[in-house]
Amino acid sequence: MNMLRKKINLLILVFFMNQFASYAGNEKEVEINISNYSQLMDYFDKQKDIINKNDIKNRYGAGLEFLEKIISKLTEHNRQKILDEIYAQKIDKSIYAIQAFILYYSKMNNRVTVMDILSHKCPERIYISTDIEFFLINNTNFEYPFLMLIQAYKESKNAENKENIAKIIRRSLMAMNIKGENDFSLIDNAEKWYETNKNKLSPNPKYVYNSPDKIVFHSIPLFIYKINGSNIVDNNLNAANEITSYQELTEKCDKEFEIYKNKNQIGRDFLYGKSISFMADFIKNALTEENRQKILNEILNYKENKEIKNSNKTVMGDVQAFLIYYSRQNNRDVVLNILSKKCPDRISHGMDIEYFLVSQTKLEDPFLLFIEAYRKSIDKENKAFLAEIIRRSLMSKEEGDISFVTNTEKWYIENKSKLKINEEYVNNHICPNKIKKMKVELLCS
Repeated sequence: MNMLRKKINLLILVFFMNQFASYAGNEKEVEINISNYSQLMDYFDKQKDIINKNDIKNRYGAGLEFLEKIISKLTEHNRQKILDEIYAQKIDKSIYAIQAFILYYSKMNNRVTVMDILSHKCPERIYISTDIEFFLINNTNFEYPFLMLIQAYKESKNAENKENIAKIIRRSLMAMNIKGENDFSLIDNAEKWYETNKNKLSPNPKYVYNSPDKIVFHSIPLFIYKINGSNIVDNNLNAANEITSYQELTEKCDKEFEIYKNKNQIGRDFLYGKSISFMADFIKNALTEENRQKILNEILNYKENKEIKNSNKTVMGDVQAFLIYYSRQNNRDVVLNILSKKCPDRISHGMDIEYFLVSQTKLEDPFLLFIEAYRKSIDKENKAFLAEIIRRSLMSKEEGDISFVTNTEKWYIENKSKLKINEEYVNNHICPNKIKKMKVELLCS
């Protein structure tokens, strides 16, 4: 009898452990039995109120990610069945589901299925305002993802979808002067250019500042050329020993940049951002660490952010270049020192400093850097500006900088394991101003 009771108690224990694992969000929980598009969206609609209550400021993005989680719990057979149903019919609002399927298969690194989706129903964007082309090259791990759009155009049998893919490719490359008399010649020219240059290209972080309403033309290109550091100082092989002051750095860097600018035919709209990136690479290749620190201290001790004679950039622009360099080196101490003395508003003209640090670097606890810099700063104006950056990133209206920063630090430490970067933060503004009103927060749960 005692043995029987022990077995019954063990079975009860196993049952409740399984129930707990299910409620705890165990990824191995039972698959959802949904086999068609209507069932999928009905199931999703029933959960919509919960999503809206939990993430009011980012309903579209939160809903899309929730739909992607539902899709992840379907069998692969049913996923493909629903996709085939979407391909075959002109279903209203099916693009929302298409976006969620692309999210899922991109996370799975399933190039074949993502290609299949693009060739049948290519969306213009992922989320509200992330262009599909930028999502592919910046947010996935596919090899040469831009080729997927070109291949999808070739494989597509739907005239409307082919036209849409051609418009996407045209808008992304027109600012780089890649064109065609018609869609066919455009795709041919784009493929030849990309195959020739693909190993020299990087995603352009400023691409997100293009107007989402303009599908035909984007003034900011999708790609930027990587700078070959070994060529930057071809005419200054001993530059590392020679450059010991800020004035020498700006003069020699400006001279090299002028050659680079003319060689690559850089337009006026991109000069500032290119000059900052070039300076960051120049700092890496043309200075010893001793001279980097010496020149950085000289810059940080400048009393005004005025233009330096014979330089195309302001002091704050060069601060950005040093921030980029030391962020790439994962040197948290130097980045903290820069922020505490001269915190810039943006990096390369368009990206807010807070978004740059939390999304584009591998620094430990990058958001805490602003709080630590606030406490370390002895410059009243810079200290107040750091508080405003923290305040704007969280859309806070709390007054009193000291108490606000203290409360924010406590909140962040308690919740940081639950927080993630809000990718839509970059779309708070197209033409950023010094301190502006944000529409979405930098961090969300």
